Amino acid sequence: EPGVCGCDEVLAFHDKLRADILGCLAVDERALQCPHTLQAVLSTLSLFDASSTSSLQSLSDGHKAQRQSTEDRRAVDDELNNLLLAQHSACLQILMELCADSLSWEDGDRGGAVRRVACRFIHQGFLRMGGLVIK
Repeated sequence: EPGVCGCDEVLAFHDKLRADILGCLAVDERALQCPHTLQAVLSTLSLFDASSTSSLQSLSDGHKAQRQSTEDRRAVDDELNNLLLAQHSACLQILMELCADSLSWEDGDRGGAVRRVACRFIHQGFLRMGGLVIK
């Protein structure tokens, strides 16, 4: 029956990610140019990431309790995990581009501070997510 064990929520989460995988990364460009604001944005992004991962895990656990074939469950779980990895990779790619752009900023101190914040987040991202691929 629909709604039992969270299957509908898994599919809704899946559809939302597929529709706009970078939606959570939308931010005013000026927020990326101030180290303190960037740190706040990245902290919020980390919380969003932890929440998404936790929600995915709990919804996936409920989804596994459904009477669907193992292959169907595995396919949905794999696609959700791949979507989240793509989101993480895109975020880190954006931050690496920000680091490269900040090299040309006239205010060298501000550019250096932004690079340090971004690099620290990038480093933590690679430690947390071993399967990330940056193109």
